[in-house]
Amino acid sequence: MLEKGAPGGNRAQGTADRGVNTTATHGGLQIAAEARPLPKKYRVLGLLFAGRRIDRFDAAREVRDHVLHSTIAEIQRHGLAVARELVTLPALNGSASVTCARYWLTEESRALARDILERKGALG
Repeated sequence: MLEKGAPGGNRAQGTADRGVNTTATHGGLQIAAEARPLPKKYRVLGLLFAGRRIDRFDAAREVRDHVLHSTIAEIQRHGLAVARELVTLPALNGSASVTCARYWLTEESRALARDILERKGALG
């Protein structure tokens, strides 16, 4: 049920009590979890900040991101540099292969990534 909210439109009824923090682990990174799930771009950024190199299959499996290339572009709009390389991975039980990009956060972007994740309450 929707009710009139503060400036900016409607909000779901009962959202006023959100914001109680707990912790959860995503890809080995301990992050704060709220009643409302963290947007996927911050879950992906959390994996990258943890030093992970991820491809589309990692993202789909670990944070349910099925359009990783678009999420990476959105992360880069925050001013973060994300490096990439093309990798060939086995597919169909090894009878075929697929080429995809593997992404990681550059060392120069780690401080900004930490600031963004802290502002969003995503670091435990």
